[in-house]
Amino acid sequence: MFYHLVRLCLVPLIRLFWLKRVSGVENIPAQGSAIIVANHESYFDFFCLAVICKRRIHFLATERFYKKPLWALLMTATGQIKVPESGISKDLLINSRKVLQSGELLGIFPEGTRSRSGKMGEAHTGAARLALQFNVPIIPVGINGAYEVLSPHDIIPKFQKIIEINVGGPISQPRGQDAKMFSNLMMRRIAALCY
Repeated sequence: MFYHLVRLCLVPLIRLFWLKRVSGVENIPAQGSAIIVANHESYFDFFCLAVICKRRIHFLATERFYKKPLWALLMTATGQIKVPESGISKDLLINSRKVLQSGELLGIFPEGTRSRSGKMGEAHTGAARLALQFNVPIIPVGINGAYEVLSPHDIIPKFQKIIEINVGGPISQPRGQDAKMFSNLMMRRIAALCY
């Protein structure tokens, strides 16, 4: 409930001031579980994905957010999943499993952190492992312009309507590939959507 209220407030603001173009949103399934994966340029990435998707997305969010009272409240109230600084944890796996087994959307930034240069980094294998384990599709998303609006070096966003989001079709799970190979395929698809 609170997630949708926050989203309702964000939609007009993000669309008015920052979001220039969205394509392929029909590739996000209307029902059933899936993992949304995207490049990570900015804190704006979370908000932009929530704005373009009418369904609730449960993002994996670093433990740092939960150390700041306002962010912790927002993360908890909107149903995000805490990722400990040490990486993987039993609670993380349990909560991710609950989301996927409930037919909901899980949001993961495979790079694990925001880009410090605006260029894509190397992916961790968590998204691929979860997709393989729970047999759910991966929906790749390319986000352009969020780094220029609010890079990790900025405190206040620039008012530039330049963010473009491209949602690709689902990635089929390749036979005979391990999580690392699947992650590499996933990142190539994301990179292709960042044109």
